[in-house]
Amino acid sequence: MVPSRSAAETRSVPPGSTGADAHLAYVFLRQALMDGRVRPGARLNPDLLADPLRVSRTPIREALIRLEAEGLISARRYHGFFAKMLDAKELDDLYDVVRVIFVQALAGRSPISRRVEDHDTPEVEHLIHAASTALGNAEATVIADRFLVRTHFVRSIHLERRPRFIPHGLRPVARGGEWASERASRRLTRLLTVERQRLPDLVRIANARASASELP
Repeated sequence: MVPSRSAAETRSVPPGSTGADAHLAYVFLRQALMDGRVRPGARLNPDLLADPLRVSRTPIREALIRLEAEGLISARRYHGFFAKMLDAKELDDLYDVVRVIFVQALAGRSPISRRVEDHDTPEVEHLIHAASTALGNAEATVIADRFLVRTHFVRSIHLERRPRFIPHGLRPVARGGEWASERASRRLTRLLTVERQRLPDLVRIANARASASELP
């Protein structure tokens, strides 16, 4: 069963607004992919998704095309769109690229600390997003966004298994008066390194959990 849109979401869409429907479908499916609520390898059938989301097939297909263009799902000619399996090698490559993005942003003394401090509970995602934005590089932002979506479920499992690790590791980074580029770089690099070392186990657990999902 596919969870339906909330009443608030439904009210926010002007009648007949295909563009708004496509955006809401995109946001819903993107979040479902992030949270591991889509079975790995499952076909994302617009016909099955349209009714529960209360939209037509067209905005669903537009959302799927956008997700495929961002590398978050795959498309097979004549067969449609499919949810990707989490792959340790792919995620490891993303970790490596994001680490470089973060280090480059800090080396340029970008105003990351101000952007991160806008959040009450800074986490790795806030730091990475701030770093990619601070670089002013559109490609870096796309890669960082893809990293955040593709690794969110894996990192949530890591945090669940070691609940004190990330908050403790980032506390000195988040404290405004102690922000230092070198310290921040070391802290986040260490966090990413620990997660990368555990990727095979984390990916196995994530794929197993997502396989029990009800979506699609």
